[in-house]
Amino acid sequence: MKLILFAAALAASQPADRIFIGAHIVTMDASRPSAVAVVGERIVWSGDATAAEPWIGANTTVTQLGHHALLPGFIDAHGHLSFLAQAVDMANVSSPPVGPARTIADVQRVLREYIASRDIPRGAWVIGMGYDDSLLEEQRHPERTDLDAVTTDHPVVLLHVSGHLMTANSIALARAGIGAETPDPAGGHVRREAGSNQPSGVLEETATFPLRGIVQAQAQDPQDTVPRALDVYARYGITTVQDGATSIEQLAKYEILDAQGRLDLDVVVYPLAMAPEVALPDRRRFDHYGRRLKIGGVKLLLDGSPQGKTAYLSEPYFVPPPG
Repeated sequence: MKLILFAAALAASQPADRIFIGAHIVTMDASRPSAVAVVGERIVWSGDATAAEPWIGANTTVTQLGHHALLPGFIDAHGHLSFLAQAVDMANVSSPPVGPARTIADVQRVLREYIASRDIPRGAWVIGMGYDDSLLEEQRHPERTDLDAVTTDHPVVLLHVSGHLMTANSIALARAGIGAETPDPAGGHVRREAGSNQPSGVLEETATFPLRGIVQAQAQDPQDTVPRALDVYARYGITTVQDGATSIEQLAKYEILDAQGRLDLDVVVYPLAMAPEVALPDRRRFDHYGRRLKIGGVKLLLDGSPQGKTAYLSEPYFVPPPG
């Protein structure tokens, strides 16, 4: 399929608003045109640069790409806009290429620098996002003692890259009411230190809920953070964004932003529909945009995360998780 939406015969009567000329223009087939013409918000023609002249009028903006590439907008196939909106102000404890953490010592360094650079007061929460035990040299999760070594003055909680696990220091566990006597909740697991019931700091699935609620309470108003999160997507060429597992409350906030014209990208939401009492608003049709917002379906959860090793498999994990 080529990116040609109107017949080239229109060229003589309708100059383009913009035309991009260069050697690196990507289309949806095997051809490699060297020019693309745009009228309004539509690509109306693509072809060889030698045939572009009829599209150029007095008010046409001509961009010479040189050695840069012109790519189509990317569609986010599985994402969480509301989660990124929370994460934009968190410490980045991801491993390369997303972040700098190759070792647990790197995670500790990032957290110390984050606390110092923001002058976070004693007792205030420190939240990090994106650590991946499988990419750290130690091949394990940072635990309570690792995070206590960073600070005992701040509650610290880190979100696993899968979003299905968390790890926390001693003061954060205490504030969430998680201790040696805390039982595993249904659908979750509190990992313990060897030979005791003392939590190691690592929490799986529903065991994260007490801390997850605190993390969400610390998040800024989505009226401010959602537009900033959309800017992150746009910088990477993503023009359609997904929010899987949207709450009904979050959907209402998206509707406000959409009505205000503050969604600069297309946003497709999938409300979480696990509880039988969940009802979607009648004012929203499935698969139909208002301005830049639509409901694409609903999300259901079955077990857990293969990345976090909490999902059920038909065969054992090659490296079984603890317990």
